[in-house]
Amino acid sequence: MRKNYFLLLSALLAAGTFTFVSCSEDDDNNTAEAQVQPVDFTKTGGDATITLADGTKIEMPIPQVSSDNPGGVSICDGELGVNIYNSENLDDLGYSYKYENSSISISEYSATKTVYENVSFYFSKGESIYDPTTQTTKSTYINVQSVVVADNVRSAESPSNRVTVTQQSDGSYKFVIEGDVSVQSEEIQGQYNMANATISLEITLPLAISGE
Repeated sequence: MRKNYFLLLSALLAAGTFTFVSCSEDDDNNTAEAQVQPVDFTKTGGDATITLADGTKIEMPIPQVSSDNPGGVSICDGELGVNIYNSENLDDLGYSYKYENSSISISEYSATKTVYENVSFYFSKGESIYDPTTQTTKSTYINVQSVVVADNVRSAESPSNRVTVTQQSDGSYKFVIEGDVSVQSEEIQGQYNMANATISLEITLPLAISGE
């Protein structure tokens, strides 16, 4: 049986429509066309406000996406995903560093639908500082995660969240998230799958890639 393969090489952050033309074994008609628009980073990033059960508020900035800090929205076969990861070494050996991590997953995304209930998401940031004098490391972190209920069953008394997704005129995507979350840090020993805080978040991200 004859099998055909193709290889796509593309920048991580590329938006547009790709058209492929099949080629024969001797490379006749070996062509491909692509329409790619540059990604606008100027209006990305945002802020999250975490409110603990005792009313304490924690501000958690979501970093702006850039060519040095890549990330964005990917849409494929009805699934929308967001992935942003940024790390920075704070010394020459890399013993001290800081990081930021953001993730959103919507399994049944549609361009005609804006509001989604009980979405899976995760936001974290932290740093690790190494003291060469004492040869010890001090770490600080905060992890914020959507609360997952067994079999995705929720009631009025159960944790929930709501995510509003809006495509902007420039092609970017705006996310507004509100609802219950689980928070862990070196000071807050929350348990995953148990709500101990609420989140209010608004971020804008570019489209990184779409396809099916």
